[in-house]
Amino acid sequence: MNEPIFISIKEACARYCISRTTLYSLFQQPGCPPVMKLGGKTLLEIEPFDAFIRAQMEQTVIEKNKTA
Repeated sequence: MNEPIFISIKEACARYCISRTTLYSLFQQPGCPPVMKLGGKTLLEIEPFDAFIRAQMEQTVIEKNKTA
């Protein structure tokens, strides 16, 4: 079975092990891929959001290494 192209907010929180608050905070960050509304549901495109999350994690590691 193929992996879906879009995931819901709930699925994204589970996939990235983050809270809804953290996810909504990420939406405010520069470079965050756009979200899509379909009916009453908010959807994220998996591939660009995966890349964005990876970049955020790498940036966090770089910043932690600078302060260590």
